[in-house]
Amino acid sequence: MVAPLKDAVLIVLVGVLAGLLVNGLRDGGLDLTASFRGPESCSGVDWTTPEEAAAALENGHRPLILDAREPRHYEDAHIVGALSVPFRAGDSLPGWLLERVGRADGVLAYCDASGDCARSTKLAEALFQSGAARGEIEVLQGGWPAWEAENLPAEGGPCPHCQ
Repeated sequence: MVAPLKDAVLIVLVGVLAGLLVNGLRDGGLDLTASFRGPESCSGVDWTTPEEAAAALENGHRPLILDAREPRHYEDAHIVGALSVPFRAGDSLPGWLLERVGRADGVLAYCDASGDCARSTKLAEALFQSGAARGEIEVLQGGWPAWEAENLPAEGGPCPHCQ
């Protein structure tokens, strides 16, 4: 009876390790080092809903909009005017981005939300810590899926003004 249990545990363990390996090697794999970070997690970084962000844009607020998803997802569809800035924890911020952030009236970052939208949260925190932003830094609650679900303005294609 003990041998089958050991075999079952070994099979599960090998499966988990194989899954972690594939996730780590896969382009766009889940960021397993991220934990949920709410709006209070980093002073200077706030969360906003798609409705709030869209209303601010309609009222003339023009933040720098940053799409932290993989480029292929950006090309499929993104918020109108967004820049493609695929970001993972530990990435360094490119100089062209810091320059644009320094000239912008705030930042709105988003990604493919998987609960906490870790990529855009990490990007927003890195921008805040860089000191480059002169306005508010916000992360879109629910990310791209929430924006898309509200049928808010979107466009597709490559990023013509990146870098």
